[in-house]
Amino acid sequence: MESSLESNLESNLESNLESNLESNFESNFESN
Repeated sequence: MESSLESNLESNLESNLESNLESNFESNFESN
């Protein structure tokens, strides 16, 4: 069974990745 620490880390990573991708896309779009 996956520990809650592990699953929290996993979901945090996923949401951080998503928001980083979004903000990178936005700033790239704005700078071009």
